[in-house]
Amino acid sequence: MIALSQILEQWGEVWAAALWRASWQGAIALIAAWAIARWCRFVSPRVVCWLWRLACLKLLVALIWGQPILLRVLPAPVDVPVVVEIAPRPVASPLTVEPSLQATELIEPEQPMMQARRGLSTRIILALLWLAGVLGSLGLMWKQWRAIRQLVASAAPDETGGSNEVLRCEAARLGVRRSPRLLVSAQVESPLLAGVWRPTIVLPVQAAEKFDAAELRLMLAHELAHQRRRDLAWNWLPTIVRTLFFFHPLVWLMLRRWSVAQEAACDELLLQKGLVRPAEYGRLLLKLAGRETSRARPTLAAAGVLGAYRNLEQRILAMTRVRSFSRRRLLLAAGAFLFLTAASLIPWRLVPQLAVAAAPADDKPAAKPSDALPGKIYVWADLDLRSEAEWPHHYRGLIEIDPNSGDWRKISPLGQTHRISPDGKRIAFSDSKAHWSRDGTQTYVSDVSIADLADPKPVKLVEKASLRTWSPDGRRLLYHVHDGSEGWYGTSWLFDLESREKQKLPIAENDQVEDWTSHGDWLVAISARDVAAEVGYQVYVMHPDGSEQRRVTQGKWGNVAPRFSPDGKQIAYVHSTRAEASLWITDIDGSNARQIFAAPTSERSVAAACWSPDGRWLAAQVLDNSGSREQRKAMLELFAAADGQRRPLRLKDVTVIHFMQAPDWR
Repeated sequence: MIALSQILEQWGEVWAAALWRASWQGAIALIAAWAIARWCRFVSPRVVCWLWRLACLKLLVALIWGQPILLRVLPAPVDVPVVVEIAPRPVASPLTVEPSLQATELIEPEQPMMQARRGLSTRIILALLWLAGVLGSLGLMWKQWRAIRQLVASAAPDETGGSNEVLRCEAARLGVRRSPRLLVSAQVESPLLAGVWRPTIVLPVQAAEKFDAAELRLMLAHELAHQRRRDLAWNWLPTIVRTLFFFHPLVWLMLRRWSVAQEAACDELLLQKGLVRPAEYGRLLLKLAGRETSRARPTLAAAGVLGAYRNLEQRILAMTRVRSFSRRRLLLAAGAFLFLTAASLIPWRLVPQLAVAAAPADDKPAAKPSDALPGKIYVWADLDLRSEAEWPHHYRGLIEIDPNSGDWRKISPLGQTHRISPDGKRIAFSDSKAHWSRDGTQTYVSDVSIADLADPKPVKLVEKASLRTWSPDGRRLLYHVHDGSEGWYGTSWLFDLESREKQKLPIAENDQVEDWTSHGDWLVAISARDVAAEVGYQVYVMHPDGSEQRRVTQGKWGNVAPRFSPDGKQIAYVHSTRAEASLWITDIDGSNARQIFAAPTSERSVAAACWSPDGRWLAAQVLDNSGSREQRKAMLELFAAADGQRRPLRLKDVTVIHFMQAPDWR
């Protein structure tokens, strides 16, 4: 008796947890399905049927599948050491027993026997009551199924050949391959369909006399629609749910709405197939409603053309909203259903990411003198900082970075698109600002300005233009004036810093210059001239006077962000496709192209890169795309030009880099 009580107690605990989990999760699904069916009148009855089926499946899945799938998308928790002081407990002598424990130790062996004598716990009683309710529901289901079986067994074959001929004709029009049997019975007043494996349509006795040929055709077509939709097979789903969740009030609401949606879906199928007209179909339903009796009313084991009389008005109103069949609507509904199935049936839970122990700041080996990187890296960035008070700060602007140590300093909030002068003393930049036109459209306009790095006080030089690069001697700025169309179409200009004169360059308007060699003999540009040929953006080189143009890149999609090496013999550029982003180096004539870095765009993408002053390294702007749009981060990585060796560049006291522009290394 004691062992049986313990088994029942354990089973009752598992049963209670599973039943409670399925009850509240299923209640959400049932309420959602009811709300859509009640208020979204534009939703097709077939979609409503699937919503109820999905809600029933949610109840069963939640009852069986208890362990959720963990989605580690939340931020990882910060490991904080917790020190717990435990007071030492005095060790008792082997010959002495503490007074407070003596009574407990004497009573503990007899607790199971005392619990058995007191009787069963409340949890076990509730479990036994639930089991009794399940058995009662099974008895009711058996009674309904047996009544339908007896009805079919007592029915006689239809002696008139006209009904069978109409049945075969309507089955062919609806695409029903297996035509059901046709029987007649005095126990029914309207037709009904019974049997999953051996479908049978039972007609009232003397149906040919009570109904004309058109009405008989409509009734048979409706029953064939039930068979075409496999409604009797699907009816086992709510039957099982009713058996297991007989105590749930929303389940009984679902049972009533289930039959309404099922009958309306059959009406919709016939109307969309063009087999019936709403007016004559409505008259038939009203005629059958006047003959309704309590005998052999359709249940979940059978389906009839009439259904419940109280739902007749809803069905007639639903017929007025039926629209013609649309494959696009069907695909949209199927996609939405698959999404709802994956989101609602499969249990999942958002949990924090696994915490990764950060490497100590002092474990990074010091760079050897031969590995020291020259110059400074300048980049406009959006940073989250950590102060001495251990709370985050925010900074947006131009910074100067030591590539060896990661130390950096703030320069100015100016200079989103920037270039440092060849002597490293001045900065030319263009900041994009939103501009609203009279018609309400928003565009971004930038102006070219210049400032000293030591004391950034900007001076505007050119309006409505974007900076491209410096001349090798540092006396002129090359900028681009956009013509307002899509793409990079516009004109290339030079601005003389001494004379303030502007000079238009003979560069094609579908080319945008990106860099100028240190010797001043070559320009490199991104060209849109090959976009129309479905080749994509390509990199071209040319002299400043526009002569000797030649293409240096291959491959479709985008070849962008080209930069000359300090000696002017090589070009680094970014090649982007839908699946991959990569960093390449090629000779100025397009030969010896080699890949330095590549990654799937779903994980990381490189946006731009610049050369170190000695030409041995590339500083690349890399974006982390593994998270959501709000969680994406940027970083700087260094790549050796010779072999692609990677060296992450971590900025000191920076917790997150939200965004950064293309870097410049001087």
